[in-house]
Amino acid sequence: MSLQRTLSIIKPDGVAQGNVGDILKRFEEQEFQIKALKMLRLSPRQAAGFYAVHRERSFFQDLVCYMSSGAVVVVVLEAPDAVVRLRELMGATDPRQAAEGTLRKLYATSIEKNVVHGSDSDENAKKEIHYFFSDSELLDSAIFFNPWKGNNYASSPMFGKKILVLGESHYQRDKKRPLGPEFTRDCITELLEGDWTHKFWTNIAVAFLNKKPTLEEKNDFWHSVAFYNYVQVTVGSRPRVRPSVKMWCQSEPGFIEVLDLLAPNALIVLGKTLWDNLPELDGKPGPTILGAKQPETWYYPLYGGASCLAYGIHHPSAAFSGTYWHPYVKQVIALA
Repeated sequence: MSLQRTLSIIKPDGVAQGNVGDILKRFEEQEFQIKALKMLRLSPRQAAGFYAVHRERSFFQDLVCYMSSGAVVVVVLEAPDAVVRLRELMGATDPRQAAEGTLRKLYATSIEKNVVHGSDSDENAKKEIHYFFSDSELLDSAIFFNPWKGNNYASSPMFGKKILVLGESHYQRDKKRPLGPEFTRDCITELLEGDWTHKFWTNIAVAFLNKKPTLEEKNDFWHSVAFYNYVQVTVGSRPRVRPSVKMWCQSEPGFIEVLDLLAPNALIVLGKTLWDNLPELDGKPGPTILGAKQPETWYYPLYGGASCLAYGIHHPSAAFSGTYWHPYVKQVIALA
């Protein structure tokens, strides 16, 4: 079943009674994802516009007065069959008739003060969401760890192509240092600004350059490529911890997004486990890399009819030989 969005409003009585936290917790417990949220106080004109469908009803003025009497919390929720499921969670309009455990049974005090609103159809949900939220406020990204993009990525004199290096995942060695959205970029920035290095990053460069880079060559290389880690959560507190099946599945939308965002010509994938877990995305097999331990390539379709040639090499760990992989990486870039 596909995901659907709906709108909920925690009404003035719910806010005044201090029920906001409990209601939001119930949404999450029922596996709704909160996609947008804001607290505001509706003007009478805003309330009248939102409930315009009831304009000819006898209760309209009282409803407008009530909805503009205090702060409300407006929430966009996402889940499979979200409209129906939210209505079931809310309960009957009259809290006396609402089922046990529903929001109105728990928190509402009367038909008039019934604590929550929920869209009654998919069509109305779309209208109601855009009544309160602009497109920019609803712009979602499945990417958490933003990709590194070198200054010369789009027009690299080193490769003449746009190259995306795809790693597997981050781990959090230092629990006092939270891993935020800029962590990937910070790692490579620190690599370039200091004279330190790490075999992981060095081995990647060797696979492209066929030698250990000097400080200047290291800088030129990383400013000629992009880098993105596929799994968009931390997998543990030490290296060599494998992502769970759920982590692999949840990271696919971010991968799709980063391919569209960076539009690489070639994708060099680090590690057999990562290569084996990549989605096909309606792609097709690419040319065979003859003589390589891993001969397969894959074409990923990109926006606008272009494509990206993907190739998996071994993980650049201690047993990795960048000079072995160099001719095959070079060949893939030429074919891309």
